[in-house]
Amino acid sequence: WTDKMPENAYGQASLVSELDLNRNLLASLTDGSAATQKTNRPHGTVRREMLATVLHELTHIYDRARLWSSADRTLIRRCSPEGNPEKAVSKLNVSVVAPVLRNEPVQVALVPAA
Repeated sequence: WTDKMPENAYGQASLVSELDLNRNLLASLTDGSAATQKTNRPHGTVRREMLATVLHELTHIYDRARLWSSADRTLIRRCSPEGNPEKAVSKLNVSVVAPVLRNEPVQVALVPAA
């Protein structure tokens, strides 16, 4: 938890392996009021926005670590613009986060571009 974050930010991953979360949100998360506190953001409440932020930022940390299997790495390269896995994975990140927050099953298939 950090105080060194813009007021409207929920969290941010470092380039390596650290996830900073906005300390201003901690009180409402611990007392439970974040579950009903409405926001003007896509996920609706402070709690759901924080969950989305944590999942999204952890995905960035995982992506940056490049812990993919050899087969996944090959598919990611083949599906990536200019062979850049970062661009393909960022699209994957968005497609996975939203369904998880809606409690929907997520199926991810990497399919090479034609």
